[in-house]
Amino acid sequence: MANRSLVMDVFSFVDLLFIIDPPRKVDGGGVVHEHVDFDLFSFVQASGVEVFVRSSLSGLFLVDLQDMVTCVVMYDVDGVRRRIGGVYVPPKTNKQGWLACEATWAGCDFLMGDFNAKHDSWNSYPGHGSMNIADCHGLWLTPFCNRSGVRVHPPTGCTFRNISAIDLFIGNLDTRVSYDGKAGLEHVAVVARLQIDEPFDIVRQRPSWRNVPASDCDDILEHVGSGGDEEMWTRLRSGVDALPRSRKSVGRCPFWNPDLQPIRSDLNRMRRIRRRLPVASDDYNVVRQVYRAMLLRSRNEFIKDTIEKAGDLAIFRLARQLESRRTLPSMRDSNGQLVCRHADISDLIATQLRPGNEQP
Repeated sequence: MANRSLVMDVFSFVDLLFIIDPPRKVDGGGVVHEHVDFDLFSFVQASGVEVFVRSSLSGLFLVDLQDMVTCVVMYDVDGVRRRIGGVYVPPKTNKQGWLACEATWAGCDFLMGDFNAKHDSWNSYPGHGSMNIADCHGLWLTPFCNRSGVRVHPPTGCTFRNISAIDLFIGNLDTRVSYDGKAGLEHVAVVARLQIDEPFDIVRQRPSWRNVPASDCDDILEHVGSGGDEEMWTRLRSGVDALPRSRKSVGRCPFWNPDLQPIRSDLNRMRRIRRRLPVASDDYNVVRQVYRAMLLRSRNEFIKDTIEKAGDLAIFRLARQLESRRTLPSMRDSNGQLVCRHADISDLIATQLRPGNEQP
């Protein structure tokens, strides 16, 4: 798909992009993209699949594997790990190569991409007179779907030029899928609406390193031992997973609310338009000012609600939630000892202001 930038602009509402048959350099390396809202998430030199993820959501996905044909990305739904694969099967792939592809597809809940597979099951639709056009890939793909308990979502028309349907989505039939050709390219885009949750072990459960004694780290390193790289990595992960976890959400804005998302999307869209059309700067500034005002209003309401819910001296213990060490000056307790940590400062303030502790 040579015109990758056009695809990113047209389908800017998509969070996870599988670019099939991406543009490459002469040596097979990837071509640098210029889209500011997406980050290159996975790419193997000379691979047929390139993965991009919206910059603000990169923490929701993990790459399971990638080879020349398939890239499998993992995400969480209701605490269950799901896998979705982007696929590009070259047209002249033989039976042995196809079986190697199926081995990488095992365990995937969804597959989407260019399979170069033709079959009556998904090439028979109104306006398409060709019948009995199944090729080898189509004959091999059908039994794979039957064994895996998944089905091909039949397109409503040709997906490659005006010839056949080879760009497919494979998964549960209750998934909302559309085949969109508004980019005007040789292949249509396969767009699927999937539920993705915040992964519990990626965002909310980072190790609380402040509560990890040095002896535990020594035990982990000793447990890793020696052996193959994969075995050592598995033992290291199991040791790190056993460490105490931080309860505080990491990388989350505490006063964010869903009402801010539409105006934020408008702001990102206006930012892209401004780069192409400098005359749109005035509109961009207006949207930016509105978004900033809504953000400040949400922040002030969050602070007000937090203070109202905190009773009596507990309000002073909110100081421990401040991030910068320069926010509060250091203090000395009744013993003359210097106190620098926010948690200790907040406890000291609360103690000094406790009723009955007035100084003469």
